[in-house]
Amino acid sequence: MPLNGGAFPQLSGDLSRIQERLINLVSVADEKLREPVLHSIKRGGRLFRPILALTSFYILSQDPDRPASPAALDAAAATELLHIATLHHDDLIDNAQTRRGGLTVNAQFGDAAALLTGDYLLARSMEVAASLGRAEMELMSETLSSICMGQMLETLQLFEHPRSEEDYFSAIAGKTAALMRASAMIGAIEAAADEETQAVLAYYGQRLGLAFQIWDDILDLCQNGNTGKAVGKDLDNGVYTLPVIYAIREFREDLVPMLGKAPLSSADRHAALGLIQRSGALHKAARFAQLHVNDAIEAITRLECPAAGQPGMAERLLNITQHIAPQQHAVLQTLQADTELQLSQSVPLG
Repeated sequence: MPLNGGAFPQLSGDLSRIQERLINLVSVADEKLREPVLHSIKRGGRLFRPILALTSFYILSQDPDRPASPAALDAAAATELLHIATLHHDDLIDNAQTRRGGLTVNAQFGDAAALLTGDYLLARSMEVAASLGRAEMELMSETLSSICMGQMLETLQLFEHPRSEEDYFSAIAGKTAALMRASAMIGAIEAAADEETQAVLAYYGQRLGLAFQIWDDILDLCQNGNTGKAVGKDLDNGVYTLPVIYAIREFREDLVPMLGKAPLSSADRHAALGLIQRSGALHKAARFAQLHVNDAIEAITRLECPAAGQPGMAERLLNITQHIAPQQHAVLQTLQADTELQLSQSVPLG
């Protein structure tokens, strides 16, 4: 979803500066090392986490239309470096060969390169955070710990059923939502916000992060999810996400015998996806994600700061939120095809 020009007019320029900064922060002299290190950065990510950091900084500034400070730009860059590092490691763990239409680092340069470049990007992210101050360093190091814990929780529960909702949310709160939380919070830190305001921004980012992951998990189970990976890949990997948890409750006797196998046969995958779709689990999970988004927007529009009360600020935040979470639109389009429930009418955004 493109950004409305009236959201924050300085955002496009600030994102361009962050992209340049990312290249400068990780560039190395040795040509053999440079290509794998810069592989993901030069392809240009969607920069959702830097957008969260910058948005937090803007709305807490006296003038929300001024460009971000150099420290705020570096803080935003640190979140993206950490994100890219986790992608290198995730693709290695999943043996993924492509990401968003291009080869992964492990596919193009080998597993060792993916592991070590991921480690290097992690180190550079922490160095940037440390250069900004103690609060930023503590936040980013705690976030890295949360990401690792979330991924470990998920890995230890592979092919486990019944997996509880509590286990699922504990995992995604770490592996996905923690960095979204940190991104929104670090912008508030650079704006010299008080602890209460930082906590509100952290809540905003965390709620978006939870919704972000739920939508991703829904799209993994949809034929027209357009995620760039095979439908039901999480099922093949033994990752039983929120829609699967809900579907098992509805069709336990039929669905459970198909799970726990690696890999699923084509027939079992097709049957399992059919049961999940028939159960209403995709709609139920989407409604849950929507509640997280509504909570996030409500919290941030109640902020007591110079910009939050300005006319049109709620619309600016809504536009940013929709841009950060493009899966929301894809999920609604996918589920609207099901005449059982018109989700877009029952839970409109905002």
